Amino acid sequence: LEEEKSALKGKVATLETAATAKETELESLTAQTAKLTRDYLDLETICSGLRDQVFGYELFKEQCKAIQDEQVKVLSDRVVGLDSKLMALALYLDEEFYPCFLTTIAGPSVEALEVSWLQTSYEQPLLHVHQNEENVVTGDTSLSNSLDVVHVYVQKLKESSTSRVPVTDAATTALAISGTAANISSILPVSVANYDMLDAGVHDTAPHSPTIVFEKKDL
Repeated sequence: LEEEKSALKGKVATLETAATAKETELESLTAQTAKLTRDYLDLETICSGLRDQVFGYELFKEQCKAIQDEQVKVLSDRVVGLDSKLMALALYLDEEFYPCFLTTIAGPSVEALEVSWLQTSYEQPLLHVHQNEENVVTGDTSLSNSLDVVHVYVQKLKESSTSRVPVTDAATTALAISGTAANISSILPVSVANYDMLDAGVHDTAPHSPTIVFEKKDL
């Protein structure tokens, strides 16, 4: 009996030791469970905050989109209004302004262009004298020689007028020469042919030197 009692005491001590170990392990597991519970609660709080932030971001995104759509609509309306105004302005310029403007400047511009063609430049003091009728003198000469010819012709007209010698039925008119030897501002010719008719075949190229046409008269 003593031996059995000692064996039972040994088993009881072993069981108590195992129970103590189990209790210690249980306490450790309980502490871990409490820690995990706290972590879970913290994560739940964080997730709740993130959900609120996501919801707020979605709301803000929708508001921004609505504002952007409204601004785009306003800008589109302004662009449409500007387009209509520009179209109306273009139509007004085409129908009202440009015709009046061109009508106003067409005459002076053409006259200035013709005068610039008739005036001799300093670099090219040559005059073309064409012949398109029977009684017309033709030739290319320098500016000084042309002026000499004009002077002689005027002198002959004066002599004819003084001596009362009859002239042919060609029209007579005064020839006025002004300017210097390098530039002739205007010449009132005895008979000046139409420059467009004389040089119709040359107008597609650069404009040439001016032309003076004289009619022969029997003195």
